[in-house]
Amino acid sequence: MDTTWLSIEPLDTLMVRDGRTFAPGEGVRGEATTPPPSTFGGAVHQALQRDVSHRIVGPVVRVNGTPQFPTPADLVVDDRGNLDRLNVVERPAGITTDLDERKVFSHVLDGEGQPRGGWFTRSGMEAWLSGDVATGTDDPAEHLGEDPWRTESRLGLTRETSGRYRDTAAKSLLYLADHLRPADGMSFLVGCEDDQPIDEPVTDVVRLGGLGRKATVRKHPYGSPMPSAPKRFPGGRMTVYLATPALLNDVFWHPSNAELCAVALTGPTPLASASWRNGVDRTKLLRWAVPAGSVYYLKFSTEQDALRWSADHHGTLLPDGAQGERGEHGETRIATAGFGTCLTGSW
Repeated sequence: MDTTWLSIEPLDTLMVRDGRTFAPGEGVRGEATTPPPSTFGGAVHQALQRDVSHRIVGPVVRVNGTPQFPTPADLVVDDRGNLDRLNVVERPAGITTDLDERKVFSHVLDGEGQPRGGWFTRSGMEAWLSGDVATGTDDPAEHLGEDPWRTESRLGLTRETSGRYRDTAAKSLLYLADHLRPADGMSFLVGCEDDQPIDEPVTDVVRLGGLGRKATVRKHPYGSPMPSAPKRFPGGRMTVYLATPALLNDVFWHPSNAELCAVALTGPTPLASASWRNGVDRTKLLRWAVPAGSVYYLKFSTEQDALRWSADHHGTLLPDGAQGERGEHGETRIATAGFGTCLTGSW
């Protein structure tokens, strides 16, 4: 199996809504969201004129040649504006709680501050994965990513969808919608796991998101944008970081041969997906997802077990069975379109 990376570069603004109810009219605004992996699964299908044989990885945002990732959820900013990483400490003995036993872990995250948010560069992620992010100081400049887009409001007209006046403006139905204006030099990198190398896309201009937006698709010449995994996992301790949202069957997921010691979450996040392939309004999905940037703190029995898991899954998707097996609207297939792209680190 080969992994070919494609570069998808928007030609205009992006319009991808989060799936919440939106009705045209005065005072109503459609909220844009970061394009989910399924948006790029559709773009890849158009570009290749087929589905990939196995899975799609990513997307990874690339700005001015630098891959960027959502900042890990355990990084915060203190009152002085300095970067800090929450400590993972053993839960003190003797504490009782009325929480579900599944939510009581062996460790807790300790520290104060507001979520860092934003983006980390590949070098910043490599430092975080290896535990080398300096805390108590200003963010190292080389670790900070640029904003890949800015919000841009647009005024629109609702169109008639049927009848004699189809595709003409509907009476008295103006609306506001937020679009995402990509930064200059911004693109999305998507990995295609296929039975054979992909030379070039069959079609190099595809639809991306809603409202007929277009993007160019080209083969990415520089290989994988993923940061390297650490070479050691002392004591079998591993972090699993989500680079993209995950459609987990259980939010407290963990490998069968590892203990889930703690988790850093900022979600949930709504996920909406639709496809025109089976006809208008025929294929829709709305689910809650574990957001990108979430961190799972695992402990394997041995360091060798952790090394094997990292070798199998770092820079690709979570294991089969972890996500996408519930529901009747194509979740199993859609989960292979980049959801649950993960990186492994140590703690």
